[in-house]
Amino acid sequence: MSSIYKYVIVWKDAKGVEQRKDYDDDGQVKKAERWLKDNGVTDIEILVSLHNAPKPRPADPAPVAPEVPHADSRIEPDRPEPQPLLDPSQYDFAPNL
Repeated sequence: MSSIYKYVIVWKDAKGVEQRKDYDDDGQVKKAERWLKDNGVTDIEILVSLHNAPKPRPADPAPVAPEVPHADSRIEPDRPEPQPLLDPSQYDFAPNL
């Protein structure tokens, strides 16, 4: 059975070029690191990631809050809709314009 971890060793060779190698076993990583140190490599990075880990269960959807109308969009049901303004000349008391 393979490990749930994936290892990557990253180092720079004598020319300064970055090299990398993937490993599945912790023992192989330690052996490779020791070999690199014995051969004069000083800049060694070991990266570890989960490889075949079980996937997490999706989270439950967040509850939806009831929709609250914006303060400017409130409609008062007792108040009738405004009527359009009429021409002042239609009124008896309006002066001639």
